[in-house]
Amino acid sequence: MIRPEQCAKEEVLVPAVKAGGIKEVRVSFLENENVFIVAVEIKRTGESLYLATRRNPHEPRKFKRVDVAIAATAKLIDAKKFTVTLE
Repeated sequence: MIRPEQCAKEEVLVPAVKAGGIKEVRVSFLENENVFIVAVEIKRTGESLYLATRRNPHEPRKFKRVDVAIAATAKLIDAKKFTVTLE
């Protein structure tokens, strides 16, 4: 279960990545909802932050397609490498 404090809007996630660096970017498939969510592990702190929705910053942003999730995240934080899990 994702805790609300693990979610971060773009305005929080981007500065956290710039300050702490990227250890890993994970795109996970939520089978029960048939959507993808994005988590970024910050290198300096080891903290995982989920890209949050704009309307509700306490919920992870949900993408219907993996390519859209990857493209949106790459544009936001300039990530080049992604781990995709389909569980």
